[in-house]
Amino acid sequence: MNQRARPAWGAFRPDDARVAAAGAALALAAALWLLAVSAMGGADSWLVELCRAAFTGEAVSAAPAPPLSPLLFAELWAMWALMMAAMMLPAMAAVLAPFADIAGIGARGARFWGLVSAFSGGYLLVWGGFSGLLAAAQLALREARLIGFDGAAAPFAAGALLLLAGAWQFSAVKQACMVKCRAPMAFLMAEWRPGAAGAARLGLRHGMHCLGCCAALMGLMFVFGAMNLWWMAAISLYCLAEKIAPGAERWGRWAGAAMLGAGAAMIGMQV
Repeated sequence: MNQRARPAWGAFRPDDARVAAAGAALALAAALWLLAVSAMGGADSWLVELCRAAFTGEAVSAAPAPPLSPLLFAELWAMWALMMAAMMLPAMAAVLAPFADIAGIGARGARFWGLVSAFSGGYLLVWGGFSGLLAAAQLALREARLIGFDGAAAPFAAGALLLLAGAWQFSAVKQACMVKCRAPMAFLMAEWRPGAAGAARLGLRHGMHCLGCCAALMGLMFVFGAMNLWWMAAISLYCLAEKIAPGAERWGRWAGAAMLGAGAAMIGMQV
């Protein structure tokens, strides 16, 4: 009897390894989004207060604005880590699903979830490290007085960030990373190593490829406002679409051209 092809992702049983792993990642993403909305959704929230002080050096409340310090940097790093994890976990789920397929062949129960956790930890470690760079960039923009109370960069700096993001869409590094991200099974089969250490290594390598695809796009958070939840969601969806949607190579270049045009226009209006 001929074997039928395995059904599409949406048709898998709830107990399927890939559904369980990807579902756990998406559930964690949802929880982090709720935390972000809670922390950033109100004008008087502690995180909005912190960010306004960090961006402008002036507190909205009567309390003095925090000076530059390791504690302020750590707090902002934690804020960016929360944002990056919430934004990128859906994209990770698209690769975690085939990873779980392979890991589930020889691992069950706690061992299976240990491998999934190791892969996820390696991936999030990359974005956690990048969050530190974003926090440092935020403070540097504040010191240069190139950023507003809403976390949006001054027009000239915003135009430069748009030019960088647009040019990156056409770069060889971006295209090479996109190949890895859009063909996760080929990447996993080529790089697979046994055990938790091998899973963590895979997560790190995939995180680096994902960073190569999306790092410049994350800089756009300074264009639209670092605390803007709507743009945070839009960039997250765009990063996911680039990895799973048909024709992403083509319309990704269109998006790059649009960013180049917008950046040139913003800079041109300042000259």
